[in-house]
Amino acid sequence: MSEHVQTTTPQERTGRVLIGHADPTVLDAIASCAKQAGLTPLAARHRREAQQLLPIDTMSEDDFERASLWIVSEPDEGDGGSLPIAVVLDERWLDPSRHPWARVLFDRVQRLGCCVLSIDRGTDSDSNAGPQMPVDGRIALPIDEVQVRTALSWAVHLSEQRARVHDFERAIAERDATIAMLNRRLGRMLARDPLTGLPNRQATMDHLRKVWDETNRSTDGLSVVLCDLDEFQQLNAAHGQSAGDAVLRQVGAVLRARVRSDDFVGRIGNEEFLVVLNNMTLEGAYRRAEELRNAIATTPIRYSEKQRPVSVTASFGVSMRLETDGSVDHLLMRAMDALSNAKAAGRDCVELLDMPRQAA
Repeated sequence: MSEHVQTTTPQERTGRVLIGHADPTVLDAIASCAKQAGLTPLAARHRREAQQLLPIDTMSEDDFERASLWIVSEPDEGDGGSLPIAVVLDERWLDPSRHPWARVLFDRVQRLGCCVLSIDRGTDSDSNAGPQMPVDGRIALPIDEVQVRTALSWAVHLSEQRARVHDFERAIAERDATIAMLNRRLGRMLARDPLTGLPNRQATMDHLRKVWDETNRSTDGLSVVLCDLDEFQQLNAAHGQSAGDAVLRQVGAVLRARVRSDDFVGRIGNEEFLVVLNNMTLEGAYRRAEELRNAIATTPIRYSEKQRPVSVTASFGVSMRLETDGSVDHLLMRAMDALSNAKAAGRDCVELLDMPRQAA
């Protein structure tokens, strides 16, 4: 199905002009020029009328009483409001030192992509304008029809160019947001073990290093529990890889369900898992490891409706961060030593190590 994109050229475009001016002669002259330019003038001789027609609500009642402005607007769909193409102000109104609202109004119009034109009073005795906001063009009094029509054409052209830039920037922003979302999703996928859904080795080690850096050595307890399934290769050989996958998924679910919400469980090897327990003493980590060991041993795992459930056990090594530890490697090495002791003790048990590992 093909898509059709409707485009408009400056010649095809029509708009509306809101004219608000204390001098009826100036108002009528601008309205006449607007009609000749193919625009629809909307006259506002009083403050309340202008307030109803003006789509920007930054002016006070007194401002509307003294305002000398006109706004070229693009017709919106339906009978709702309209998007300004250009704002034309008396040069005195562009002096933020005299009218603080001028900066707010200008910023609002600028965000809408409008162009701002100044009505210069020339030799008018009241024209002692102070510092002005930057404008896109100027119209001098008395009104010259050619000059006003040129300004209108320039306003329409400039607004359309800014609208294209705005659409382009919005498309870029949407694209960047989509890319960022996809990158976050990809990052989560790359950080997960596809079989168990747990964080993989890289994500687990990154988390452990982050917790390590945030943990105070003297007051915050940081313990780790290393879990390794017993005789997993024999299980795979006897029951097949599908049974092994079912065991890994179930063990991962058991570990995840029996730790605190702020604890961390990751799969770091084929049949090896690491549990990071922040703010937990060595004794508390040992008790938690015993709970995990018992949960695994008492959970039958069915990997096929036609096969009998299989039972597995796991060995655990527990260690806690010491003040003498220089890095997470020292913490993990003691956990591995404790795990080796658990395997040597007959498997399906928990061993802990609370002393620094001695160099060979």
